Amino acid sequence: MNSLKEEGNAYFGRGDAGNAVESYSKGLELDKENHFLYSNRAAAYLKLSKLEEAVADARECTRLAPEWAKGYIRLAQTLLRLGELKECEKVVDMIHSLEPDNRNIKQLVESIGNKRAFAQLKGNWFGRVSPELGGYIQTFEFRSESQVMVSVFGRAILARLRLNTSISPGWLDLLVETEPGQPSAPEVKHIFKIDQEDVLHLCSPYMTSPEERPTTFEGPAYVVMKRGTPPVDENAVAEKKLMGTLSPTEKCERFAKDVIELLPDYRIAPFATDSDARQAEIMLENVRFQTSYFDIKEKYGDETEEFVKFYLEGSVVCPTPKLAALVEVLRNKMQVCGLFPSDEELEGAQPAAVPAPPAVEVATSKIALDTAEPVAVTPAASREESKDETFSTNCIALTGVVALTAAIVAVVLFRNNQN
Repeated sequence: MNSLKEEGNAYFGRGDAGNAVESYSKGLELDKENHFLYSNRAAAYLKLSKLEEAVADARECTRLAPEWAKGYIRLAQTLLRLGELKECEKVVDMIHSLEPDNRNIKQLVESIGNKRAFAQLKGNWFGRVSPELGGYIQTFEFRSESQVMVSVFGRAILARLRLNTSISPGWLDLLVETEPGQPSAPEVKHIFKIDQEDVLHLCSPYMTSPEERPTTFEGPAYVVMKRGTPPVDENAVAEKKLMGTLSPTEKCERFAKDVIELLPDYRIAPFATDSDARQAEIMLENVRFQTSYFDIKEKYGDETEEFVKFYLEGSVVCPTPKLAALVEVLRNKMQVCGLFPSDEELEGAQPAAVPAPPAVEVATSKIALDTAEPVAVTPAASREESKDETFSTNCIALTGVVALTAAIVAVVLFRNNQN
C-alpha cells in the first residue's frame, strides 16, 4: 500500500495527476481506511478539476481523521473551487482550531475574500474619468478572477486582474496585455470599494511612485463607475440620424471642419527626441484630444473618417473645391500638431508612435474622380515600411490602452521628476 502511495506521489510530482489517481485508488482497494490516500487523491482530483470527486475524498478524509488539519485544508481548497464560500469558511475555522498557525489559513481567507469581491465585480461597469485626464468614458467587463476587458474609444483591451481584499480598501491591479512590438505597460495599482449603492470606486496612482498605492479615494485618478453599460446618448442618436440625410461629400466636409476646430495650434504628438517627461506631458494632452475626437468619429462614422484619410494622404482627388480647401487646412493643422508627416519628417526624422485621428499613410498615386464617391488606392509597393509603422492606423496606441494611460503617464512623470 505504501509503495502505491509513493508511486502516486511520484506521478503527482511530475504533473501526471491522472496516473496519480489510479495509484491512490489501487492503494485504497487494499486499505479503505487510509486517510492519507484519500487526501492525496483529493489533491489529484482537484488538479484534474474533478471537483465533486475531490470534495467527496476530502470529506472522507476528515471523517477518518477528524483531528488531522491537512484533510480540512484539502476540503477547504475544493469548496473554494466549487464556490461554496460559507461552508469553506466553516472549514477554515476548523483548521484554525486544530492548527492556529497553519500557513494555509491566511491564503484561504484571502481567497474567500477575493472570490466574494469578484462575485460583486463580475459583469460590466462604466464611468467617466476626471477632466484633468481627458474626461473620457471607460468600461470594464470583469470576465474572470484573473481577466478584465477594458474598453475606451470603441476599442477593447484585455488586462490581467489581481484582487486582494485582505486589507481595506481592497487592491485591484491591472496589467495590460500589450500587442507584439509595443512597449510593455506597468501594472496599474488601484484601490477599490463597492458601496451600499452598488457603485464601484476606483483610484489609481497619480504623480506618485508606482510602489505607493493610493490610500484614499480622491484626486484626478479617482473614478466612480456604475454597473452596466453607458446609457444611449439621445443627442448622438439624433446627430447620426441627421448624418443619414447628407451625401458622403457633405459628411466629409463637416467632419473635416469639426476636426479643424478641435485641433490645437501646438504639437500633441511626442517625438523620439523628446524627453520621457515631455512625451508623457504631450501624451496626456493627446488623450484629452482623443476624447473629443472619438465623439466626432462616432458622429460621422468610420467610413467618413476613412474617406477623409484618402483625401489627406492624396491617394484620391477631392470631388469639390470646398472639400479640397478644408482638407488642405486640416492637413496643415495636423502637421502643426504632429499628427501628419511634414516633408522633413518623411525625409528622415521619425516621430514616436502616438494615437492620431485619421491615421495617415504616405501614398504615391492619385486618381481623378468622376463622382463624389471616394475610391481607395492600393498603396505603392515602394512605400517605406518604417513610415507605415510610424503613422499607424491604431487610434489607441502608446501602451495598448488609453483607459489606463493616466496612471501609466503619471508613473513616467514621477520617475523623471525623481531623477
